Amino acid sequence: MTSSQHLSKSSLIEKTIALAQQALDQQMLPLGTRFIRQFFANVSNEDLRNQDIENLYGSALAMFAFARKRSAGKAKLRVYTPTPEEHGWKSAHTIVEIVNDDMPFIVDSVASELSRLGPEIYLIIHPVLQVIRDRDGQLIAIEDTASGAADRSNGAM
Repeated sequence: MTSSQHLSKSSLIEKTIALAQQALDQQMLPLGTRFIRQFFANVSNEDLRNQDIENLYGSALAMFAFARKRSAGKAKLRVYTPTPEEHGWKSAHTIVEIVNDDMPFIVDSVASELSRLGPEIYLIIHPVLQVIRDRDGQLIAIEDTASGAADRSNGAM
């Protein structure tokens, strides 16, 4: 495990991208890099520093792979505890991944229900990405959040 307590947020993100460069093929690298930057953009410095680089990398790439294909109007949900053998990374925590159209209060509603059921919520990463998908739902581009592309949709993760 690589300690990240002393690194800045931007350094942590760059180190995560460097690991991803080893895993992603050259065609997916620009999209994966943009995804990682936006995936962690609103996560606090403290929350990122409390994670090992390998966990940041694993969680970002797992979510990127999970989010790459989704039909409009249909949510995707995955709940798992990652292991190196099955997922290529590990965490002591169960991961809940949701990919859906952006909806008001979705994170609050899911967090509230999880809290009601009893498990402690360790970390919430909730990017809202402006994505472009092809007719089959395949992710083909992630726009800058300031972009005004007419053919994009907002997707929450």
